[in-house]
Amino acid sequence: MYFRYLFDTLYNFQLSFYYLFFTYPVFLFCGLEKLLYVCTVF
Repeated sequence: MYFRYLFDTLYNFQLSFYYLFFTYPVFLFCGLEKLLYVCTVF
């Protein structure tokens, strides 16, 4: 039971880590693109 709980928490942590790892660069890239677009407009 304890190991099961430990495994679940580790698995969820790993999932959230991968989620952040994959989504953060995308958000960063989109933000940079928007900044560049704003800079080119003005």
